[in-house]
Amino acid sequence: MKKTSMVLMLILALSGCDLAKHVQEMSQKQAKLERLIQSNYGWKAKVGWNIRNDVLQQVTVNVSASDVGSQTISSLEEQVNKSLRTVFEEQPETVVLQVVLSLEK
Repeated sequence: MKKTSMVLMLILALSGCDLAKHVQEMSQKQAKLERLIQSNYGWKAKVGWNIRNDVLQQVTVNVSASDVGSQTISSLEEQVNKSLRTVFEEQPETVVLQVVLSLEK
């Protein structure tokens, strides 16, 4: 019983290290994508991501409506996808682009 418990703890510890490393790498890519969008297009973007079973399921990019102005949806899509391909080797299954309206005046 003691030997089994030790093996299980070792497995959990090793998988936890890999998970922490993976999260750190994704956080760095998230920040890099935010900086890239800011420098290329002047938008202050917020980026989020979702990974399930080591597969990048979704990347969400939030931009302010005041930043994107009169851009068309297709041009926003093209610019976000170009930035994603630059930063992420593995492309997400889904990309969510959210244009956020500010209600403050």
